[in-house]
Amino acid sequence: MAKDNPKKWYVDVLTVDHTGIIDPDVLDDERREMDEDLFLQEYHCSFEAAVRGAYYSQQMKEAEAD
Repeated sequence: MAKDNPKKWYVDVLTVDHTGIIDPDVLDDERREMDEDLFLQEYHCSFEAAVRGAYYSQQMKEAEAD
């Protein structure tokens, strides 16, 4: 909604790569400790990352890529 109305809203999606706020070593630790989809959701602002517990999430990603 906000993206479609730039006169009233400001929208920006900044990932951890854009901001550089979190040390790369900390990110490596986080990536090892959490599910890949959760990592992408939390640190890369991914709205395509699967919902935890969802069935066939990896297969759906591959199908969409094909």
